[in-house]
Amino acid sequence: MRHCLMKKLFNALWVLYWGGMSIFATADPVSSDFPTIVYWQGAASEARQRYEAELIQMLFKLSEEKYGRVSLKTSVRVMSTERAIKKLRSGEMHLMTAPFMFGYNDEDAVIVLPYMIAKNMLGYRQLIVREEEVAKFNALNDRKSFNQLIAGQGTGWGDIQVYEYNGLKVTQASKFEALFPMLQFGRFDYLPLGLNEASETFKSEKLYLRGLQMVDKLIVFYPWPVNIMVSRAHPKIAERMDFAMQKALANGDYDALFDKYFKSTIEQFNGDEVKIIKLKTPRLDETTSLPPILLDQATIIP
Repeated sequence: MRHCLMKKLFNALWVLYWGGMSIFATADPVSSDFPTIVYWQGAASEARQRYEAELIQMLFKLSEEKYGRVSLKTSVRVMSTERAIKKLRSGEMHLMTAPFMFGYNDEDAVIVLPYMIAKNMLGYRQLIVREEEVAKFNALNDRKSFNQLIAGQGTGWGDIQVYEYNGLKVTQASKFEALFPMLQFGRFDYLPLGLNEASETFKSEKLYLRGLQMVDKLIVFYPWPVNIMVSRAHPKIAERMDFAMQKALANGDYDALFDKYFKSTIEQFNGDEVKIIKLKTPRLDETTSLPPILLDQATIIP
């Protein structure tokens, strides 16, 4: 049952990526029943938080004339998946943005809008490695060699299931900050972060990154779309977000915002000198797996 649900959702995601269709019937203009909206950004990195927050703000603005003005309260409070689902089920939290595969896809608690709000950008992973091994990673040309390497991940990260599903070894750290000294001391071989997340990490003054460097010729990719999820206690907000996404797709606002945050990064990596290690996502078969179309000039390592 769960597999069928996920297959249907990802088929919808594929269709919507190329043009879109509405999953909610439009209604007559009404005023919002929820003047204060609580939006939670999950465990998103700072790089993701900025984009997703601006997107949600834009969607409420685009739907303001039809549904009324709201006061948007954005929260980045750290909480477990179970606690987030509980708050969504009770209606205390109105909506959130998170990877669908991360464990928040409880169909009894949330309405998942089938839009890849970052065009699967989070599925493209740049590797942070020890600087003396950058050349080795850039020269890597076969999966067998890559499979012998160990990835670093934070405890509880949803991506762990992807790496283990593909037969890769993973070493975990209880805190994000702890991953960097562990990599420096050889506890694992590479730390995969989103393309935009990796570069932002190196701008941080809070982290000690001496002796580490980003790999620029090898990317790891797996389907990992981020969705808007709305509490089932607030179906009118789900309807509103669907209306606004349709509007943003039609008038170009969505593409403009995406390009503002990601266009330069995509252009940087979309060349035939860049190689891609493509992984499979658990519980998705080949008919629902999404190809790395943002980097369509790169070479996929078989």
